[in-house]
Amino acid sequence: MAKLLDPIDDQPPATIITWPKRGLPVKLGKDGTLKVRGTSTDDYEIAGVVVNGVEASDLDYNFTGWSVKLSGLKPDKLKLTALATDKAENREQTAHILMITIIE
Repeated sequence: MAKLLDPIDDQPPATIITWPKRGLPVKLGKDGTLKVRGTSTDDYEIAGVVVNGVEASDLDYNFTGWSVKLSGLKPDKLKLTALATDKAENREQTAHILMITIIE
């Protein structure tokens, strides 16, 4: 009798920041926070997404949509860095980096 393959998850997830948009200046919310949204994909299950060191919330199944609020920001240029890790502890090799400008 043939034995089925036992796949191993050895591929890292991939993440894209979808908001804010590249090149568009953004304003902070009334509470001084910036909401960052994005999407991630993996061949198995994603354990989490981190943006600038803050854990994102899963909005859809398996972080296909996620959101995070960053606080303590001021009008200036800001580098956003998003990374995902899957349940097999594969971490994204190259973070998605987006430079934005926060205005008053």
